[in-house]
Amino acid sequence: MIFEVIGAFIPILGATVTGILASVVALLGVGPVAAVIVLVVVVVVNQLEGNLLQPVVMGRTLQIHPLVVLLALATGAVVAGVLGAILAVPFTAAAWAALQVWAGVPADRADGSRSVAS
Repeated sequence: MIFEVIGAFIPILGATVTGILASVVALLGVGPVAAVIVLVVVVVVNQLEGNLLQPVVMGRTLQIHPLVVLLALATGAVVAGVLGAILAVPFTAAAWAALQVWAGVPADRADGSRSVAS
């Protein structure tokens, strides 16, 4: 379990590799039923985190739609592999910010609302 937490900090592959390691440990220590249960839990948690939670959090932080985050990740992974998946969202957010500046959108927020400080 500790390896899974540490592996989650490694982008893209860390949680998956450490999840497989946890499944192997369960297989050797308890048996095949426990290994399958651990593997299913790891896959479900990784899918929920990668395809639901991460795009929502990144989208709110970067002020872009979560679907744009998912599309950027998928496009980056297809075009340039793991490095593309890592760099896709920052490049997309930078391009979106540049388009907003070019279009003259106010700098406070992209949705037109003002921050509390103004």
